[in-house]
Amino acid sequence: MDRFVTRVQDRYLIWVAAVLVFATGAVALAGWVLGVDAFKSILPGAVQLKPNTAVGLCVAGLALGLLAADRAGRIAAACGAFVGLVGVLTLIEYLTGTSLGIDELLFEDRALAFNAIPGRMSPYTAWAFAWVGPGLVLLHTRPRHWTVALCALQAGLIGAISIIGYLWNASQIVTDTWLPPVALNTAIALAALAMGMMGLNARARRRQPRKLDKVPQARALTLAFWTLALLMIASTTYTYRTNTNFLQAQRQVEQLLLAAAGGLTPAQQAELARRRMAQEAERTKLLVSLLLALALSVTVIGVLTRTMRVQLHRNLRSRDELKVQGDELRGARVEAEEATRMKSAFLANMSHEIRTPLNAIIGLGHLALQTQLTRQQRDYLTKQQGAARHLLQVVDEILDMSKIEAGKLTLEEAPFTLRAVLEDVGSVMSHRAREKGLELGVTIAPEVPPWVRGDALRVRQVLLNYVNNAIKFTERGRISVYVENVVLEGEDVLLRFSVRDTGIGLTDEERERLFQDFQQADSSTTRKHGGTGLGLSISRSLARLMGGDAGVLSEPRVGSTFWFTAWLRVLDEAPEAAAPPSVPPDAALAGVEVLLVEDNEINQQVAGEVLFAAGARVTVAGNGQEALDMAAAQQFDVVLMDMHMPVMDGIEATQELRRRGVSTPIVAMTASAMAADRERCLAAGMNAFATKPIDPPQLVRAVQQVLPGGEVPAVPQEAPVLLGSGGLQHPVAGLDWDDGLSHIPGGDESFYVSMLRMFVANHEPTVGRLHAAVAKGDMQDVRFVAHTLRGSAATLGAVEVSRLAGEVEAACDGGRPPAEIEALAGELASKLTDLRAGLASALPQP
Repeated sequence: MDRFVTRVQDRYLIWVAAVLVFATGAVALAGWVLGVDAFKSILPGAVQLKPNTAVGLCVAGLALGLLAADRAGRIAAACGAFVGLVGVLTLIEYLTGTSLGIDELLFEDRALAFNAIPGRMSPYTAWAFAWVGPGLVLLHTRPRHWTVALCALQAGLIGAISIIGYLWNASQIVTDTWLPPVALNTAIALAALAMGMMGLNARARRRQPRKLDKVPQARALTLAFWTLALLMIASTTYTYRTNTNFLQAQRQVEQLLLAAAGGLTPAQQAELARRRMAQEAERTKLLVSLLLALALSVTVIGVLTRTMRVQLHRNLRSRDELKVQGDELRGARVEAEEATRMKSAFLANMSHEIRTPLNAIIGLGHLALQTQLTRQQRDYLTKQQGAARHLLQVVDEILDMSKIEAGKLTLEEAPFTLRAVLEDVGSVMSHRAREKGLELGVTIAPEVPPWVRGDALRVRQVLLNYVNNAIKFTERGRISVYVENVVLEGEDVLLRFSVRDTGIGLTDEERERLFQDFQQADSSTTRKHGGTGLGLSISRSLARLMGGDAGVLSEPRVGSTFWFTAWLRVLDEAPEAAAPPSVPPDAALAGVEVLLVEDNEINQQVAGEVLFAAGARVTVAGNGQEALDMAAAQQFDVVLMDMHMPVMDGIEATQELRRRGVSTPIVAMTASAMAADRERCLAAGMNAFATKPIDPPQLVRAVQQVLPGGEVPAVPQEAPVLLGSGGLQHPVAGLDWDDGLSHIPGGDESFYVSMLRMFVANHEPTVGRLHAAVAKGDMQDVRFVAHTLRGSAATLGAVEVSRLAGEVEAACDGGRPPAEIEALAGELASKLTDLRAGLASALPQP
């Protein structure tokens, strides 16, 4: 829109110039036709606008208008050629002293004022026409060319000098003292013609001066230019006219003196004539010098104004570019924040999805290790626990990296002793070192303070990563851990932790990329030793969070020294330690009433067994709504609340409990390690967290911590009610008895049978719900039913149902065609019906 308005404004100004030029010529022609001298000359007694000049102005004005309208360019060029031809022919007449018969071709000229050659235009006008003609032709054929500006400048100078001559009343310009003068109306028309041509040339260059004129600074510059130009013209006009008036007064005095003296002698007359010639010469010099001074001043002012406008235009363009770049940066920041948010949400979801099955793996493995096992079974379970905890470590590393990148990883500030941290690292890693025949030593320099304040967990994390890598890449020799002071400033100390090994070492190239994300020394070590490649990157980030740095010194086939530094606060004396709970694990929660709110049956079983083993009495709710009902009917000491459940999730249930005035401590059971989810839990009114996979000691401690005073009520514990043992009366198609029994703590067959009965009862309406969801096209509900069924079926060894439920869930997630999902759901419903019927006939009577 602004560009359109600018073009309209430019075209309007050019049109004004074209109309003025054409009107000047047309009025003069009317004066010649009608014999009205006032139409021929603006000033009485001054030179008149000649007929050929009037025709040339009309044709030039027409050409300018056609070019402004972007129409009939060839006609405009022809008009320009005609104007140029008239000017050239007139100049030839002046130069050769001959007449070509064009001067009085239209009208007979009988004017008396400055009319040495009747009907012939001024040579100045002819010179202007000779340049204007080619300029108009070039505006059609070669716009944006510098020659157009040169042609317009010729006409503009002649018009401007003639106008100034009339303002000054300079006889050398407005009379035929030098050459036949230019009429005032002709001078004005030539100046307007030059401005129109300049405007067309500027428009052809696609300039937009009007855009600058909207800026106050540009308007001020334009106003300043014209003000200074008019002041210069006024001052020079005053100077010249004052000098002229003085000479005229001097001549009048001389004439009065001559009249009083009665005449002059021939010698005096000759002297008087010489003096007057000298005065005329001085006046001519003054005129030329003033014209040159005016031209130079206006040129300098114009150049300065133009330079400042160009600089202003560059500043505005830079500002616009910076604004665009700022908008782009803001947009990129919004996109980056959205990407970070999506990544955080993805990691939160993945954390939940990964930690939930890890909960079953680690929890059930822990429970299984508490039972009577053969040596081979215990070996299998021990290795399974190690692999599961390694997977959990990988998940934790990825989440740590995400939190570091988002700037959301915070450090704890608590007192600890470095010796305890190093002994803990040594005890954790000594077994692995002995397995490989390596020596592991720890050395603490004497000047290291015994007690410091900082994040012991992060110090331990970096040291464990370093020592773990050293063991991984060292085949023989020794691994040494050193701690020493680097700088002591007041109450703060910069400690340097080093882990030296005699392993494979590193090349310079490997050292450069070693601390980058997802990088290891080379691809062969990645394949041989595994790992995410995040450990060292996280270690450096943690060290920098603690105010230090991390690095490595290494030599191939000799060994490496990995180091990191950290600022810690020095403590003069050991802090008063809080006494750890002295209650034995098997009675830690004796008599505590716990409401376990969990929809996943396996998690219900694992958490229930852990709490039961610690002496608690557990009541299970399958969703938030059930928890509200149970909390209203019975008083509980602690509520364990899962976050993601059907009907009502943990957040909503907690908020409703708090709204009802229930002050019972609530512990969130969540597979999410994201800070945002924890903040949501605290905001909803929860008191603590117990992360999944469930760590039995950690779960018990979480419950203990929220109990009033950390104490538990001494209520006698009831013995568990055991179902009758038995097994199945006959095999059931689709059920793997051994697989299902392997998921049951202690391999308790009676408990397994009770779980199968629960499965048969709980999934009685599942087939109907599945068919109803398919009929309504509610694929979200189809997915939910399949997801719920898949977990419980897999736990109980219903392999076919679990497999089909997984396929239905995957089909819904993948956006498969409804017909395909309907077929899979139908097959799942059929298998589930057969399985329930088989179990109903095979299960022993309770």
